[in-house]
Amino acid sequence: SQTFAITPEEGYFVADVFVDGSSLGQWREYVFENVTSDHTIEAVFASGGAYRFERVWPILHQPWYFLANDIAVDSSGYVYIADIENHLIQKFTSSGQLVTKWGGKGSEDGQFNAPAAIDIDNDGNVYVADSGNHRVQKFDKNGQFIQKWGNYGSQIGNFDSPGGIAVSGDGNVYVSDTNNRRVQKFDSAGNFITQVQGPFITPKHLAVDQDRNNLFVIDSGNSDIVILDAIGLGLKGKWDQLSLISPC
Repeated sequence: SQTFAITPEEGYFVADVFVDGSSLGQWREYVFENVTSDHTIEAVFASGGAYRFERVWPILHQPWYFLANDIAVDSSGYVYIADIENHLIQKFTSSGQLVTKWGGKGSEDGQFNAPAAIDIDNDGNVYVADSGNHRVQKFDKNGQFIQKWGNYGSQIGNFDSPGGIAVSGDGNVYVSDTNNRRVQKFDSAGNFITQVQGPFITPKHLAVDQDRNNLFVIDSGNSDIVILDAIGLGLKGKWDQLSLISPC
């Protein structure tokens, strides 16, 4: 798909183009030199071309473009991106150099359908809320598949478009089961521990405060932050919509 912002000055045409490819999905600015007096969009694509390619910005030193939906940092400082548009997990150094990436759209082990959230445990294992496949996948720090759990449904251990995930210091995994309006808690092997349903409309991103046994849940449907007891998932409090505007 392509969206154009025409700026015909000094004989140039600037087009902002969204490139939707298998490993891309990015906005880039293409600059064309005007070789006629016609500044219309149609002229760019006319037979023979009224414009000649000049340059592209930004210059791609490496293929690290993404549409990030969540981010996590491991104990060594590596940064992991849940690239929801390209169905990838991308790993970078703290200075932004691409280290590795894995995934691709699909439902096989190691593939994703709109990975919505990501977190990392103390051993460097990577947990991904694979939203479109209604499951959680677990990988080592290099992207090697370890295990998965969950499928579509509303029973214990099932998910409907999980939109958030967090791992506590003791290795327990919390998952926002978004369309089932609940949060489920598992051990590091995916065994169900407990759940809470009711205090939210659209639970999404999660964060754990291990020192105080708090689990924070973004409820975008209510514009709330819900605070749960991280052990039993009992309700401890809320930051309500009077102080928050549409948390994403």
